[in-house]
Amino acid sequence: MRRFAAELEAEGIEFDYRRAPWLTAGLDAHRAEHRPSVVTATEPASWDGREMLGRLRHAIDEVLPRFGPHEDAVLSTSWHLAHELVEWMWSGLVDGAEWVMLPNVIGMALHADGGRMATKPYAGGGACIDRMSDDCRDCEYDRRKRIGEDARPFTTLYWGFLARHEDRFARNPRVARQVRAARRLTDLDDVRGRAAEVLVRLDRGEL
Repeated sequence: MRRFAAELEAEGIEFDYRRAPWLTAGLDAHRAEHRPSVVTATEPASWDGREMLGRLRHAIDEVLPRFGPHEDAVLSTSWHLAHELVEWMWSGLVDGAEWVMLPNVIGMALHADGGRMATKPYAGGGACIDRMSDDCRDCEYDRRKRIGEDARPFTTLYWGFLARHEDRFARNPRVARQVRAARRLTDLDDVRGRAAEVLVRLDRGEL
């Protein structure tokens, strides 16, 4: 909410933005200073994942035509996407502090800084998602499959990503093992083809 402080103040809403080691500490400090009679907790924001994806799509459509099909377009679009996602998380997460969001989103999640801040891309396939969540429980796709109509798209894209950037990541000690594993896949050519197909279908809104 701090990012909308000027708008709130213009509407006559008193705004108290303070730094604190954690949320409850900040709330306690606010209550001790202002002694409010009522404290109401609200959702951090009303945006959802669909709005975020819409903003990312807008970033792609807005930036790419300016540069044409060369490296500057890719770099500018990558930064644009990172900026849009950081803005969304700043507004949507109660603990979305600058020092957390910038390295986590730009460096770790998107690898949009080329590895300057985070030493590896935080990419994962269906097996990783299954270990860290329950999203695969009712999924129609098989997280263990890389190719085929019932292959989990995340799994296909993970191995396709490693294969596509193998020359670069083979020199990175934090992902070199995964790159070697990708090179040993007997169906690697099929994975590359399936990954390209998945990306096209995602772009069309078919997945």
